[in-house]
Amino acid sequence: MPAQRHFFTLGQLLFALPAIAFGLLYFVYPGIAGIAAIAYGTGSVLILAGISVFLSRRLRSAVTLLGIVVLLSGLAVWVVQLMGSWGGMAGRACLRDAGVAGGALLIAGAWPHKDD
Repeated sequence: MPAQRHFFTLGQLLFALPAIAFGLLYFVYPGIAGIAAIAYGTGSVLILAGISVFLSRRLRSAVTLLGIVVLLSGLAVWVVQLMGSWGGMAGRACLRDAGVAGGALLIAGAWPHKDD
């Protein structure tokens, strides 16, 4: 059981810290999302969800929201670029965002309901 706890803690860090870092990048470079209000909203959700995961507070709600926001913002940003072609950066970034969103929603579905 202790080894499982160590993996869970490592997983929390590996999930939370990049979410917080990407959230901060949305504030530093609001042009990432095209419209500043969307960038600030997305950045806020990423930072708050990352903090929630890091502190193990309202985890199901946080990762569900994070998964939905990553999926929607990824679609909004990359669909336009993917209309040209699947090759290059746009195709890889779209798949990366889909993987992160899927992982977040998988965590939300596997987490016990007593959390929320």
